[in-house]
Amino acid sequence: MKSFKGILCLVLTLVIGFTLTANETQAASKKVSLKLSNGGTYYGEVKNGKPHGKGTATWGDYKTYSGEWKNGQRSGNGKFTEYLMSDAFEEHGGYYNLGKEVYTGTWKNDKKSGQGVRTYYYEWRSEDPHREVSKGIFNNGAFIKGYHYTDNYSFSGEGVAYTYVDGDHTKELKPDKQFYQLKKIADELYVSLPTKIKEKFNDGILN
Repeated sequence: MKSFKGILCLVLTLVIGFTLTANETQAASKKVSLKLSNGGTYYGEVKNGKPHGKGTATWGDYKTYSGEWKNGQRSGNGKFTEYLMSDAFEEHGGYYNLGKEVYTGTWKNDKKSGQGVRTYYYEWRSEDPHREVSKGIFNNGAFIKGYHYTDNYSFSGEGVAYTYVDGDHTKELKPDKQFYQLKKIADELYVSLPTKIKEKFNDGILN
């Protein structure tokens, strides 16, 4: 009899635990829209009123993150895209610098952390492109280890650099298979700017 009661208690415990887990999973997987405290708009899975699970956040037309969240922060795998415009080159003729950054990889506590690929592209006067690709390990938002490719056609003509970064140390490398993989990614950046972003760039507006 005692054995039967023990088995019954074990079964009830398992059933209750499964039910609670299922309810929690169902609550987290329900997709809703939220207004974020930093001005963004979120649509996706939530838990306790915060982004949790998979979802997408947007900030105007120029910033988007799509991927995994944990307790309101970007955590897990995700893709972040941001368009940037600056008047840093104004002294060279009053033109604006239009840029685009994309990071695809692992996040932790709202920071780029873990394996990932970051691409950065900008053009000056819509004719002088600069492109960068970083592939490797990120920590707390910074690229700390891996391969880095850059080419710069602005001002002084074409310039290509291919290096391996390990903390504070950087080593120049000769072109190899990895070099051409990164170069291929960089070459595709030139045509990746959407028309609506181009129009805002030409009008001097990006917000």
